[in-house]
Amino acid sequence: MTNANGSNGLKDLFAVASNRAFGQIILFLSTLYCTTFFDPAAFGALGLFMSVVALLVQFTSGRADAVALASKQPNTARRYIGISYRLNGLFFLLIATVCVFAILGGANPIWGLLPISILITSLVQYVLPAQITLLGHARKAARPVGIASCITGFVQVLTAFLWPTTTALILSRVTGNVVGATAVFRSLREGMGFARTHKLTRRNLRPVKREFMLGAPSATLTILGFQIPVYLLSFWGQPELVGYYWFGFNLLLTPYLVIAASFRPLFARQVIGKIKQGAASQFMLKSTGIAIVLGVVFSAGMTFLALSIIALFLPSTWAPAVLFTQAIALMLVGLIATTPLNAAATALRIQQQALWFNFAQLCLRTVALILTYWLTNDAILAVFVFAAVSLTLSLGYCALIMRSSLASQTRVVMP
Repeated sequence: MTNANGSNGLKDLFAVASNRAFGQIILFLSTLYCTTFFDPAAFGALGLFMSVVALLVQFTSGRADAVALASKQPNTARRYIGISYRLNGLFFLLIATVCVFAILGGANPIWGLLPISILITSLVQYVLPAQITLLGHARKAARPVGIASCITGFVQVLTAFLWPTTTALILSRVTGNVVGATAVFRSLREGMGFARTHKLTRRNLRPVKREFMLGAPSATLTILGFQIPVYLLSFWGQPELVGYYWFGFNLLLTPYLVIAASFRPLFARQVIGKIKQGAASQFMLKSTGIAIVLGVVFSAGMTFLALSIIALFLPSTWAPAVLFTQAIALMLVGLIATTPLNAAATALRIQQQALWFNFAQLCLRTVALILTYWLTNDAILAVFVFAAVSLTLSLGYCALIMRSSLASQTRVVMP
C-alpha cells in the first residue's frame, strides 16, 4: 500500500502525472495535426461518442476500485479489485447486448464499438491504476494511460492519411486503450486472478452497493454536468459547435485530467491516514483552499496557452473554438476546486451529499443553458452562462461540504 508520508506522496504524484503527461502531449500534438484532415463536425461526433463512454464507464466496475482504495487491509483491497474485474465483464455483456439490438433497429453501426471502448476505458483509466497503486507501485500507475495515449496519437495520424473518417477517430481511441491495458499484462493477469478468487457474494457486494448507488451516479452527474453542451448542441443540429466545444474541452481539461487521475488514488490513501489521526477536517480544508488557488492560476495559464495554440496552429475554420475555450476556463476553476472533495468522497463517506449536489447543479446548469439559448438563440452565449453557473455552484459546494460534513469526520468507516 502507499504510505501516508506527504513528501513521498508528492513524489509519487509527480512521477505518475509525468508519465501520463508524456502520453497526453503526444495525443494532443496528434489531434492538433489532425485538425487539417478532419472538419469540426467529425471531432464533434467523436466528442459525442467519448462523452457516452465517459458516462457509462462510471458504472461498469461498480466503483469497486474506489472501495478498494478506501480499504484498510491489503487483502480487502485485492478482493474489491477482483470484484471490479467481474463487474466489468458483466456490464460488457449487458452493453453489448443492448448495442446489438440497437444496431439491428437501425442505429449507426459505429455504436458497435461502444462495449469494448467502455470495458477497456474502465480498466485503463480506473481499475488498473488503482490496482497498481494498492500493490505498492504507485509510480507505475500511469503506465497504461500513458501508453494508451501514445498509441492513440500514432493511430490517429495514420488514419488521417489513410482513412480520415469519424469511425477511424473512434477506432484510434479503442486501439490505444487496448494496447495500454495489454502493455501491463502482468497486472492484468493478476487482477483476473483476484477476480477468480473473490466471488460476487452478498457480503462482498455490500460496500460496493453503497458506492454504486451513490458514488457512481455522483461521478456520472459530475461528468454530465460538463457534457450537457455536447448533447444539447447535437440535439440542436450544430455538430460543428460540438467540435469546437470538444476541442476547447480537450485543450484545457486534458492537462487537468492527467493530474487528477494520478491524484485520485494517491490522495484517497492520504485521506485514510488523516482520518486515522483525527485530522481529516483540517487536512481537507487546507487541500480545498490550495485547490481553489491552483484552479485560478492553472486555468489562467492554460487559457493563455490554449488561445495561443488556436491562433497559431489551427486552420481558420477552428477560430470559433477560442470562445468556447474561454467559457470552459471558467468551469475549470470550479472543477479543480472540488477535486480534493471528489477524490476523498468514498473515504469520507460524503457520497450522498455529493450525489444531491451533483443532481442539483446538473439541473441548474441545464436550465441556464436551455433558457439562455431560447431567449437569445446564441449558442456561444448560452455556453458562457452555463460556465458561469457551473463555477458558482462548484465554489458553493466546497463551502457547503467543508462547513457541514467534515468537522465530525474522525475515523475510517470503510472495510
